[in-house]
Amino acid sequence: MVEAQQPAKVSPLPPPSYSPFQLPKGTPKVKTEDLVIKYKRKEVEDLLKRKFFVIPSFEIYGGVAGFFDFGPLGSALKQAVEDKWRNHFVLEEDMLEVTTTNLVVHDVLKTSGHVDKFSDFMVRDVKTNQPRRADKLIQESLDKMIAKSKKPEEVAKL
Repeated sequence: MVEAQQPAKVSPLPPPSYSPFQLPKGTPKVKTEDLVIKYKRKEVEDLLKRKFFVIPSFEIYGGVAGFFDFGPLGSALKQAVEDKWRNHFVLEEDMLEVTTTNLVVHDVLKTSGHVDKFSDFMVRDVKTNQPRRADKLIQESLDKMIAKSKKPEEVAKL
């Protein structure tokens, strides 16, 4: 008689010593809205869809956020970028290439602490209808208040 084996449990990983979501010190802050306007994001996205470079995956069923399919030109461009990267890092720098899975199951994210530690409170901007991290919105507001303030005692209160 064969017994069913229990799935292996994933041991907890140590917490990272730094946050990969923080910009290095001295990096100039740029507002996302400014970049969207400067680089004409909406127009570029529309062009990429019309020319079938890239489209949202499962678009005919409503789409899934964060997943995209490449058309013929998008596939060719992706392959060209990968070849350049591979030629530089693998062939010239003697690095090894590794291919891993693209999706992570919930249990791994839970065990690694990502589910508990990386849950940011999100709000929606009523003017632009864009989602924003609440802590970033508060920080930007405080920065504006400090910039307007000219008295050291007011700055000290903030």
